[in-house]
Amino acid sequence: MRRMQALVSAIIAVIGTCSIVLAQNYVIDQGTSDALTRYLHMNELRMVTAQFSTSPGGSKQLILTGFVATQFGRNDAERIATAYLNDPSVNMVDQILLDPHVEDMRGAAQG
Repeated sequence: MRRMQALVSAIIAVIGTCSIVLAQNYVIDQGTSDALTRYLHMNELRMVTAQFSTSPGGSKQLILTGFVATQFGRNDAERIATAYLNDPSVNMVDQILLDPHVEDMRGAAQG
C-alpha cells in the first residue's frame, strides 16, 4: 500500500512539472496525445503517458511522463513515440522515471 501511495505522489509531482515545460505557450494536441498514450500502453508501457503540443511558431514538443522498470523501457518509450510521430523536428522531453518496482506491479496485474 505504501508503494502505491509513493507511486501516486510521484505521478502527481511529475504532472506538476509538466506546466514548467509548457510555459512557452504550447497548445496541447489532445487527440494526438491520447492516441500516442494508447499506443504506448498497447506496447507494454502502461505507466507512460504522452503529451504532444505545438507552439504558435510551429515548434512541436512531446513530453513523456510516467514510470518504467529499466533504462531499456525508457529508451523503448522514446523509440516507439518517435516512430509513431515520424517527425524528426519534434523536441522530446523525457520525464519518465525509473522504478524497478514497476516490474513487480506488472506481474501482479497479470496474475
